[in-house]
Amino acid sequence: MELEYFPESSLENPAQKALMNIQIQVPYSGTEFHPSSGRGTQASANIPDDLEEYIEALRRLGDCKFTPNLLEHKVDVQEEGGLVPRGWSVYLP
Repeated sequence: MELEYFPESSLENPAQKALMNIQIQVPYSGTEFHPSSGRGTQASANIPDDLEEYIEALRRLGDCKFTPNLLEHKVDVQEEGGLVPRGWSVYLP
């Protein structure tokens, strides 16, 4: 699993700042440079349980003072040119 954070602002309210958390399925160690057809066999349609639990926790605890607000989230499938073609990717702004 790869984890990246990017600064983000709302189109409707540019003063509202957030971080974009992007997590994607990555290829098994040692297969990073194999053809995409081989890396695609590693694809999973299901995101890891701990990531699902994290999203659910953010959803449930969104009104708490010390918990980040879950503005939105998107679960997607990587394109054919992705690290793991047809593997999962999750976007959490």
